[in-house]
Amino acid sequence: MQSNIQIFNSPKFGEIRTAGTSDDPKFCLGDLCRCLGLSSKGVNQRLSKEVISTYPLETTGGIQQMLFVNEDGMYDVILDSRKQEAKSFRKWITSEVLPSIRKTGGYISTKQEDTPEEIMARALTIAQATLAKREERLKQLETENAQKQIIIERKDEEISIKDDTIKVLAPKGKCYDEIMSSEGLVTTNMIAAFLGVSAIKLNKLLCEWGVQYRQSSVYFLTAKYRSKGFTKHVPYPYMDNGVQKSREHMYWTESGRKFVIELFNTKLSA
Repeated sequence: MQSNIQIFNSPKFGEIRTAGTSDDPKFCLGDLCRCLGLSSKGVNQRLSKEVISTYPLETTGGIQQMLFVNEDGMYDVILDSRKQEAKSFRKWITSEVLPSIRKTGGYISTKQEDTPEEIMARALTIAQATLAKREERLKQLETENAQKQIIIERKDEEISIKDDTIKVLAPKGKCYDEIMSSEGLVTTNMIAAFLGVSAIKLNKLLCEWGVQYRQSSVYFLTAKYRSKGFTKHVPYPYMDNGVQKSREHMYWTESGRKFVIELFNTKLSA
């Protein structure tokens, strides 16, 4: 369910209007662009439709449908800015605005007669319910993304498997699943879901930060990180016009997963 508009105020940047929910916060595109010295029209044309939505806002001209972006879109807008203040703005969003939304669902309304203890009790109740819901959603996303990853990879490779081909690949597919399960490997999609961003966005950031690069549709770690045991390339068997082939995919180890999460939080909170 859509929540009411919440306003976050910074002495340095002014007001940012937010909507959505604690699990899926939305940010007023016009407010973000104003703080970052960007053109709303130009940014809107560059953003993908998936990150944009509209919300009714009361303005001096009456109720108008205003553009809002989700969290993924908010990071895209910040990365578009060349202002020196963009780094400070990002730190304010990641260290104050987002934690407040995720822990309480926004600002907590209080009454004048409320005691500090009553306000704190109300905040803790909301926070516990929100965090429990978020944990449940993250587990669901991990499962869904793991399943989608396999489906997408097979569609991209245009695999057409007949009954006799399935018999050939079944032992190799079972072996592949056993390797993945026993070694605790995870996909970039699963890490991205945990961080609350898209896999496309996370891969883009890891390339910008010099962690990985892409070659022939496969990601590889750069020389700086290659010997740290963060990833493993696993061959996945498939059939191409009756010919058995294999293609490598990069998966993250447990230490690699922790590295990516820590790097992401450090970079976006710096």
